[in-house]
Amino acid sequence: MGGVRRWALQPVETPADPAPLRQEPRQQRGGPPRLGQPDRAGELKEAILAYAFVAAADGAIGCEADLDRRTDDWLRERFGVDVNFDCPDAVETLDRLDLWTDRGAWRVASAQEAIDRLEAHWRERRTIDYHLRTVGRA
Repeated sequence: MGGVRRWALQPVETPADPAPLRQEPRQQRGGPPRLGQPDRAGELKEAILAYAFVAAADGAIGCEADLDRRTDDWLRERFGVDVNFDCPDAVETLDRLDLWTDRGAWRVASAQEAIDRLEAHWRERRTIDYHLRTVGRA
């Protein structure tokens, strides 16, 4: 596959101090988000969490409310933060990125299949103007 590097999935060690994980990239750069600019990094973080929880549950999650509760609970227990996980947005991102194998049964693609789908999605620029269309600019 010319130019595309394959990455092996490996566990990631979390830092001892989770404080850096609490800041959004815009806050670290020192500026507030601009009006009309989507928070793509936040959207992807939500989608990654949703994917991980659905994959780990292996069909045990049956609705958005269950995913929302599990994610909120995990973030509270793991990092001591109370958040309102944007479950509908995360699920919509999984839809848009074609990461479901069976949406009705809450099953996502395997890790390798997800990587393959994301690489194809990126190469083909399938939703490159998605955010512009959602704010009514395209």
